[in-house]
Amino acid sequence: MTRFKLGFGNRTILEQIAICRRVADGIARLPVEQREALTRHPVADSVVAAAAAHGEVETMKTALKAALRRRDAKVRAMRDCANDAGLAIFSDTSGDPAALLAAGLDLEKARQPVGQPAAPTQLRASATEFEGRVRLRWKRPIRRCVFIIEMTTDPAALTGWRQVAVSGNRQSCEVAGLESGRKGWFRVAATNAHGQGPWSQPVCARAK
Repeated sequence: MTRFKLGFGNRTILEQIAICRRVADGIARLPVEQREALTRHPVADSVVAAAAAHGEVETMKTALKAALRRRDAKVRAMRDCANDAGLAIFSDTSGDPAALLAAGLDLEKARQPVGQPAAPTQLRASATEFEGRVRLRWKRPIRRCVFIIEMTTDPAALTGWRQVAVSGNRQSCEVAGLESGRKGWFRVAATNAHGQGPWSQPVCARAK
């Protein structure tokens, strides 16, 4: 016996409505006795209801897009007004900090030099579903830096460190090519234009 297929998967709402409308049109061409046997399955009526509901959603989406555009324009105008008022207050008070704070304005903080990064924190290591791989995650010490990853098989995590990966400004990486079933210790250091910072506390993991 040949099975039938409607093919709803990965179709848009309009495409699904078109499929059901095609079925409804086919049912309408059946002999009367066959159509009467299908009265419990009102495909044509359900198509009309679904198409109407979809039309309501599309109308609401159009109205929402217009409302979002109006909101964004008003927010931009609000920011411009507040910025212009801040400039006027700054000029009238000659930038007096107390007067600026009293007017509800924040004071700009002096920029701190970035310098050499601190050690990454919260380093975690875990085996992946693939053999010979370990996934590492950590928390960055500063916004812009590159991470160097080293590992050792020394149980004391004191000697034998070698570089196994470099992560460009990401707070995670996978180390591949490890010996399956063997425990390794991992550490991460951040580096930037000012040099390499200290190493994180080492963590251990065993590759699958």
